[in-house]
Amino acid sequence: YYVNIINNNDFNNIIIISEDKRNPVIEVLLKMYPKIKFKIQSLKEDVLLLLGSKNVIESFGTFTVSLLMLSDNVINIYKPSNQDINLILKIKNVNLYDIDVNNYVSKMGNWIDSREQRLLILNN
Repeated sequence: YYVNIINNNDFNNIIIISEDKRNPVIEVLLKMYPKIKFKIQSLKEDVLLLLGSKNVIESFGTFTVSLLMLSDNVINIYKPSNQDINLILKIKNVNLYDIDVNNYVSKMGNWIDSREQRLLILNN
């Protein structure tokens, strides 16, 4: 998902926002793209960074979407196809890109943090 979006766009500056490094995708992305920036910081710093971003690659969840509704800066949002975020359409001048993840979601099933699920995250 992330690799596909990164490889098909010309982003000047990529910053990962996450509260920790528990998601194994973070380490893989940092190794694949040495220019990606990541540091654990306060919630306030994360919110300010997100609100100032022009391009956002959305993860699975509602936290980011809720914040982006307040943003005057976001231009492009890349999101998983199975995430229904119709409220985001209220933002003016936003390009919303649905990235097809249906095959991945059906393979993943309910999250139980199994070895197979972690490998699926890293290889799809």
